[in-house]
Amino acid sequence: MNKTIKVITILCLLFGLKLFSSCIRCNCEDEFAYFRYSEATISNIDNNGTYAKVTTSDTLNNSAVAFLVKLNVHDTLYSQTKPNFSFITNANAWQCRCPYYLIPQQKIEKVEIITLLDINSEIKANTIITDKFVWRDNEFFNNNLYKDINILADELNKKYFEYEIKQQFALFLKTKVENKSARFNINIYLSDNEVLSVNTNLLTIR
Repeated sequence: MNKTIKVITILCLLFGLKLFSSCIRCNCEDEFAYFRYSEATISNIDNNGTYAKVTTSDTLNNSAVAFLVKLNVHDTLYSQTKPNFSFITNANAWQCRCPYYLIPQQKIEKVEIITLLDINSEIKANTIITDKFVWRDNEFFNNNLYKDINILADELNKKYFEYEIKQQFALFLKTKVENKSARFNINIYLSDNEVLSVNTNLLTIR
């Protein structure tokens, strides 16, 4: 008798778990939209403290020159729904948030940085100085590691956008600026031969 009750109890539990899982399972169709990068914007970063932060000041420390580059999108081209081939429909008792993916039509080929003013006696104005920088990803304000500039484009292309496009990266100059002023030009080369170009403000170096 006890054994029969145990078996019935286990079967009831298994049925309950199956019923619960079917109730919260989402029968989603993956929706996605294509977009194009339209412009680049830039902000200065205060990198003097423990954590880097965006600043509106154009005065930077000579050993802590850094900025945040954002790639912006004006609008999406079109959206589409991926077909759902599931033959089972579930009565969902819970509200589901189905994924919405955002897919760039362009790949980032490379990022190029040019100094518009002399950095020191060796690095003159209008010199490509990309290799003098390191970078961090979106969470640049956290105490994460600097990354090699040579992998920047590949890492940006691996980013996964769901619901919101947030393509940005922080650049940190490794070389001390000996001039009293500095200004930089950043070019983002895209796979469709478009180049997004942006200049920093004229920076005062202290």
